[in-house]
Amino acid sequence: RNIQKGQIKVEKTPSAEKGEDGVYFLFQTKKYSAICSDDKKFLRRLNVFDLPYVTPAVLIVILMTKKKITRETAIEMLLKISPYISDDEYSICKMFIETRG
Repeated sequence: RNIQKGQIKVEKTPSAEKGEDGVYFLFQTKKYSAICSDDKKFLRRLNVFDLPYVTPAVLIVILMTKKKITRETAIEMLLKISPYISDDEYSICKMFIETRG
């Protein structure tokens, strides 16, 4: 739905670059400001190379603080991804949303 609305743009990578390598390739060639991923191994690699990244939970918080989504939507989205993120990340993001939203 977000792709159809033009809110998310799908980028094609060269056939040799797949998965996280494709994401890294696009980041380098398109000059994006950060990478969003929940893959811990990939995030460690980005950290080693001091590359900027955000996790999906943090992205939800950012979208709320920039008023792209409401506080209620942020809480709903965070709850939906809660089974896939650490309890610490969930708690921190939820507390931020509730106190600043």
